Amino acid sequence: MKNLNTQNIINFQGNIYINTTPHSITLKSTLTEEEFILPASGVLINSKPEESVVGGNGSIKFVQTTFTSNHEDYVKLNILNDMFPCAIVIGSIIAAQAYPKRVYGLIPYPGLERVSVDQKKMQAEKFTIF
Repeated sequence: MKNLNTQNIINFQGNIYINTTPHSITLKSTLTEEEFILPASGVLINSKPEESVVGGNGSIKFVQTTFTSNHEDYVKLNILNDMFPCAIVIGSIIAAQAYPKRVYGLIPYPGLERVSVDQKKMQAEKFTIF
């Protein structure tokens, strides 16, 4: 697969982690308190927001936003799944909504929910799924 850097795919405690965001992520185990940096894999999974107006108040609009998938990124996910069955494919919360049960969103490590980006750590054993 074009742009995939397999050296950036991490095996931690028997789990394979693939980062489909454009930046590195620091993960921390709630079981052992070990930390590791998960570099970007080089494969980006994206989606497109679509808004539907569901109400309003005068000039104010209330919209419901859904995030849609695309064929090209489904192909990437299928290739990653073929190469790394059972891998945890991490993406943005938006990508997790567009590709339910295929891409997982991050959850902050307990106590680090409201810290600056340079101090942010995410849980290694718990993910948001849609």
